[in-house]
Amino acid sequence: MGTVTRPCAAALLATGCLLLTACAGVPAGSERVLGFHSDLTARGDGTLKVVEQVRLRSAGLKIKRGIFQLFPSNVPDAQGRTRPFETTLQEVTRDGEPAAHRFQDVPEGRTLIIADPQAPLPPGEHTYTITFATNRQVETLGGRSVLFWNVIGAYWDFPIDDASATVRLPAPVPPEDLDVQAYTGGARGKKEDVDYRIEPGGIVQFHALRSLGVREGMTVVLTWPAATANGSH
Repeated sequence: MGTVTRPCAAALLATGCLLLTACAGVPAGSERVLGFHSDLTARGDGTLKVVEQVRLRSAGLKIKRGIFQLFPSNVPDAQGRTRPFETTLQEVTRDGEPAAHRFQDVPEGRTLIIADPQAPLPPGEHTYTITFATNRQVETLGGRSVLFWNVIGAYWDFPIDDASATVRLPAPVPPEDLDVQAYTGGARGKKEDVDYRIEPGGIVQFHALRSLGVREGMTVVLTWPAATANGSH
């Protein structure tokens, strides 16, 4: 099997790039991310559908109006090479209802701002769901399909109590043919403290074994025989 080279986690990957609005110098002990779950569906053409669900507690300190997510213009691939990254936003909700949002161009790409500038976010627990599709994310490397995905980027300003992900492959893969890696940590950390479970039907469940600290993220890497999933290799 080919070696998968992990790109620097400090790079702005497309997933888990949710950052909470912040103002410097305000204590935020009562504000945190209670749960972050990403549901990833890899398609036969290599594209990816992503549903990110973020449950947080706001006290009106740092989290005043909402959250924002950066969609960078370029991301590293499984070999550390830079390539264009394209996304199509499909749905944004807060607490199950359509959420006010807008895009803003930034040097790194586009920022999705999920907030109503005229309405402060009520204190308490809130759940944000962002659904989007990406361009080709499954690569072929050494005869194997490779999915490298930064579930949570290592630049959150709040602890994350519970981090998890579900990956759905394009087709069932025998467990013995599926290689799975997962780790957490800061920008250059690689702590292998993520549990995973392979389920029937080409589904893999991931769950961090600890809470993530400030500016810690979670990454998953899956490889499987290319012909198993795509049939065209």
